[in-house]
Amino acid sequence: MKRVSILTLILVVVGLAAVAQEAEPTITYDLASDTFAEMLVLLDQAIYLASTAVLGAEVGMLRGERQEHAQGVLNLIEGPDSEFYVAGNDFTTVNQLGLLPLMARLRAQNGGAPVHELFPDSAYGMSNAAAGFIITWELVDSALQKASTVAQSMIRPSYMFPWHEELVTLYSLLVTARGGTVDDFPLGGISSLARMFPSREVWVDAAESIQDAIDRVPDGGTVYISPGTYRETLSINKDVTLVAASHAPSGLPELGGTILAGMPWRASVEIASSSPIEVAIRGLVIQDAYAAISVDGPCTVTTLDVLFEGNGTGLYVVNGGTVTADSCRFNRNEHAIALRWGANCAAKDCVIEDSPPTVGAISVMCGYLELVSCEIRDNQGPAITLYGGVASGLHITNSRAIRNSVGLLLFYAGCRIDPTSPESPRGEESFGTITGWGNVIPE
Repeated sequence: MKRVSILTLILVVVGLAAVAQEAEPTITYDLASDTFAEMLVLLDQAIYLASTAVLGAEVGMLRGERQEHAQGVLNLIEGPDSEFYVAGNDFTTVNQLGLLPLMARLRAQNGGAPVHELFPDSAYGMSNAAAGFIITWELVDSALQKASTVAQSMIRPSYMFPWHEELVTLYSLLVTARGGTVDDFPLGGISSLARMFPSREVWVDAAESIQDAIDRVPDGGTVYISPGTYRETLSINKDVTLVAASHAPSGLPELGGTILAGMPWRASVEIASSSPIEVAIRGLVIQDAYAAISVDGPCTVTTLDVLFEGNGTGLYVVNGGTVTADSCRFNRNEHAIALRWGANCAAKDCVIEDSPPTVGAISVMCGYLELVSCEIRDNQGPAITLYGGVASGLHITNSRAIRNSVGLLLFYAGCRIDPTSPESPRGEESFGTITGWGNVIPE
């Protein structure tokens, strides 16, 4: 019996610990960003109600109407689960949690601002961002608590205080909690907290910098690029998506309006990382660069409806990079696609044309290429050049290589996946592999 009791106690303690761990809030960047954005919407509605009541009180708004406005503000502050909430209020139709419950959702278990979860660098010393967050958080919390108290007093049937003064106080507290977008109000409020956690979608206008937007957008975010010609080189080392305005959710999928003009001595888009990242590029025109897109390291890159025009190399992929090109067009590039040292590329529904005399419009050395429903045409050099070795491979289906100097050119040569490592596999004694079906490749 004693053993059973001890075991039962242990199981109960473990169970309680598991429940406590499960109940512990998980504070993340996304949760903070979404919460502050939602709070801004609620605060704007509350400020509108309060300001309308202030103006109405000056022209003789009825007492019942003023109480309805105050109740609407209180609903927005306290949320539908509060004892002060009144359903069916004509001035609030929102279903959100409410301002104070939204803040409570972000609190750490000790009841304070969730600063250490959102700013890990502050765990062993307060950073400027963390300090500013705590000060602003406490200001917002205090202003909302006071605004709730004022609104509660105003909805009481026995309320006798001067309406105008109380409404102005309520309005001022809400404005303090919100803050402004520039310097409209002296205090930052929720607008300042929201700027600490910017939207995962950033728009770039023609006079602005794409690189600045890439640096600013959170990891995994999307940069939408307005039509225009951008003369800059981009460096990417995090998860991000670049989308031409034509391919934005509200745009028309037309190619050609957003141009990235490169330089003949470097890549226009340099994607490099020692750890895995994912990058997507849609609808851009990339032209006149040494390489339109270079990929170095364990990066997974997807290109959709991208026009590669007049570059030294369209896609240059090395050291284990992986690229998927869907519905892209390669025009007048010395090399449309060049794969080296463990690189992988899958191209679907792509057109590769008008390359000058080179070793190949597509060149594969110690890499793997898959072509599906592609057309390689009118190139002055070989359509595809494949350097042998156990690490090289080509799989081609339902594709055509026509009107090129040579359809498929093969070289026998050993190669290492990693040219810097003597231990890397090397195919000295064997060729790579070529498979496929349904193709047209004249000699």
